[in-house]
Amino acid sequence: MANLIKLVDRPLYDQYILERYKGSKPASEESLFERFKTDTKTKLKSTPLQGLIAFSNLKDDHPAKQYLINRKLPTEYFDRLYYCDKFQTYVNKIRPGTFESLNKKYEHPRLIIPFYDVDNEVFALQGRAFGKEQPKYLTIKLQENKQKIFGLERINLHRRLYIVEGPLDSLFLDNCLAAGGADLQLPVEKKDVVFIFDNEPRNKEIIDRMYKMVDKDYMIAIWPEGQKEKDINEMIINGKTKEQVQKIISDNTYSGLSAITQLNTYKRI
Repeated sequence: MANLIKLVDRPLYDQYILERYKGSKPASEESLFERFKTDTKTKLKSTPLQGLIAFSNLKDDHPAKQYLINRKLPTEYFDRLYYCDKFQTYVNKIRPGTFESLNKKYEHPRLIIPFYDVDNEVFALQGRAFGKEQPKYLTIKLQENKQKIFGLERINLHRRLYIVEGPLDSLFLDNCLAAGGADLQLPVEKKDVVFIFDNEPRNKEIIDRMYKMVDKDYMIAIWPEGQKEKDINEMIINGKTKEQVQKIISDNTYSGLSAITQLNTYKRI
C-alpha cells in the first residue's frame, strides 16, 4: 500500500509515513510568490530550532559531524544544519502529539534539515537518519499551507533556477532548490527552470516524472552515458568538483523535442 501511495501521490505518501510513525487552481506570479513568504497568522512565537546543536558547534570528531564531513557537504552550511539526539521527543516539543507514544525502537539521532521561506523563517523540518533506520526521511510541516521546498532563502528568482530531489544535493549547486517530487508552482518563467533527477535510467517513476516535466515545458538535465554516480553528492564524494558537476549539467540540459529524443535513449542505458 505504501509503495502505491508513493507512486500515485508523493505528498500523501509523506503524510502516510508520518502518521504511520506516531488541487488548487493555478495562481498569478504575484500570488505564487506570496505563498513563499512568512504567514504572519501562523508565525511561530519561538524558533523550532531551539535546543538543537548546529553542526558548526560540534567537534570535528563527533560521529554525526563526521557523517557530514565524509559526505563532503559544504562547510558553509554547517551552521544551517542541526544535530538532534532524540528525534521523537524533539518533534513532540515543537508539534505536540505528533508521536502519540514514544517508541524506543525509533528514538534515534537524526540530522535536522530546516526549510526556510523567503523571509528566512522556518516552516518545515526534515529529520534524516544517519544509518539504516527507517523511514530514512521524516518531514514535519509547521505551516500546512507551504509547499515542501528547500532552499527558498538562498535563491535569486532572476537567474536560472535548478531543482533537485534532495536537500543535501541542492547545497552543491548555485541557485538550487530541492523539491523531492512535489508538483511545484513556482513564481518564475518555465524557460528559466531546469529539473535534475537522480541518475536512475531504469527507475520508471523517475523516467515518468522526467517526461512529465518536458510535457510541462520545463528543461531537464539528462545524465550522459558513462555517468556512474546516482546523484550529485555521490559525484562530489567520488572526486568531482562543484564546477565539474555544474558543467556536466549545463552540457546535458535539454527541452522540448530534443529532451524527448535524449530521454528515449537515456532510459535504455
